[in-house]
Amino acid sequence: MSQRVLLLCAAAALALAAASCQKPPEVTGTVTYRGRAAMPAAAVLEVQLADVSKPNAPAVILARRTYTSLVGPPYHFALRPDVRNLDPHGTYAVQARILVGGKLFMVYTRRAAVDRANPT
Repeated sequence: MSQRVLLLCAAAALALAAASCQKPPEVTGTVTYRGRAAMPAAAVLEVQLADVSKPNAPAVILARRTYTSLVGPPYHFALRPDVRNLDPHGTYAVQARILVGGKLFMVYTRRAAVDRANPT
């Protein structure tokens, strides 16, 4: 695996919306890495929101997006989890992986901040 560092700038203000809100919750941010090397043409970015509330248990994936045609960082992402699966007291992480030819090239996980004051 590459020695490059994948950085996840999840300005991930995870706004937990009430079920009655019109606007669904959204996690947004950017993914970048150190170094100037371009990604191979076959590179794929996968970003997911995971519920990591339960220790010693596998994370539950709440939202996932896959991006192709990666033309130099930063890579912007937006995830929209189903509000029914969100717990205002839960612990969440945003995970970013770059795969090349189906093999892991880079990976990074960062805890997502939950904005309980702005549930929109």
